[in-house]
Amino acid sequence: MLIYNEVTKKTEEFRTIEEKIVKMYVCGPTIYSDIHIGNARPIVFFDFVSNILEKNGYKVIYVSNITDVDDKIINQAKQEHISEEEIIKKNMDKFVAVLNDLNINYFEQPRVTENIDDIINFIKHLVLENYAYVVEGDVYFNIHSIEKYGMISNLKIEENIQDTRSEKNRKKRNPNDFTLWKKTEIGIKWESPWSYGRPGWHTECVVMIKNILGDKIDIHGGGMDLQFPHHENENAQSLACGQGLATYWMHNGFINMDNQKMSKSIGNVFLAKDFIKKYSTNILRLIMFQTSYRQPINLNEEFLKATIKLEERFKNHFLKLNKVTPIYVSSKSLSIASNDFDSVNLISHIIEMMKNSSEENDVEFVTGISLLNLKFNEEIIPIEIADLIQKRNVAKENKDFVLSDEIRKKIERLGYEIIDSREGTKCKKIMR
Repeated sequence: MLIYNEVTKKTEEFRTIEEKIVKMYVCGPTIYSDIHIGNARPIVFFDFVSNILEKNGYKVIYVSNITDVDDKIINQAKQEHISEEEIIKKNMDKFVAVLNDLNINYFEQPRVTENIDDIINFIKHLVLENYAYVVEGDVYFNIHSIEKYGMISNLKIEENIQDTRSEKNRKKRNPNDFTLWKKTEIGIKWESPWSYGRPGWHTECVVMIKNILGDKIDIHGGGMDLQFPHHENENAQSLACGQGLATYWMHNGFINMDNQKMSKSIGNVFLAKDFIKKYSTNILRLIMFQTSYRQPINLNEEFLKATIKLEERFKNHFLKLNKVTPIYVSSKSLSIASNDFDSVNLISHIIEMMKNSSEENDVEFVTGISLLNLKFNEEIIPIEIADLIQKRNVAKENKDFVLSDEIRKKIERLGYEIIDSREGTKCKKIMR
């Protein structure tokens, strides 16, 4: 297997710390609102990564955290006039529903609030070893204490790098020193040796990784926007404890809407749940897989229409094959995907397999579809539609073709299409 490493900027042969075991951590969402399709890209991509690794014979221990304490959560709770706990519960339920809709396989989901004691102890160690300092109840990490600071983002301290996420803070010795513990009287807080407060974002993930996966992991992933400052600052804290946090660092690109970055401020956000409802899970996954994971995706009407047609071609061919079993050993599909998780060439390969149907090509096609985790199972038909189909079948048996046609038109007005075949009558939702 080959994998591109953001630290070395090279495609490298994949080697694990423990033989045939992959420890992978991907930064998860802050649960304060619905996730949009840009937030869904790392979820879908690293699910693909996990799938490819498992098909190559690795045992994958996959962890992706839930940030359930944050200023955004506090502000959203105030805006909705409900508690932070209610905000978290409501949005966590929505997030789990989206994971199910996206066909995401299981991964462990630790929460920040479950790890507070360990986070405080970790910060104590950094202060004791002079990697961090305390100012008026706040605790900051001193980036000058780490010689290799900048190795993840390939930035140098002398280049005057700035964390654009944070406001200027005169308490800091250096503008780029980052918060490990924040003193606060607002929102959820905990007692610590320094103040009542809550942990800094960059510390939370380090502690959860070390608690669940150990001191060093094989793969650390997330969106491109996390490379700096979040992943840089995570790694700095790990270096303070003796070694870097991960062997391979992977970052996926953004999803843009008509060449504009998705942003709530300009109103071009497409929520994942709304996209899936309007189109489908398969279409959203295919949109993400037709571009290299490290590159931005530009979603526009033309690309969307082409993807809808592609999904329909795949579906029709898949259903026509009638239960062909995928085979992963010695599969060309798996070999393509194992070259730095190349979904683009995998899709090209699947298309080629459709052109000349044979026993071997059909197996390759189904194997490729399985690797992309696309689902073409029969849709669950609403009871109302199922009743109408039954009445139409009775009308046809009685040779009442006028009534049969009236029922068919009614079914179509309700958004479903009747398909009559030798195997019987089937029904599918009409794509608007």
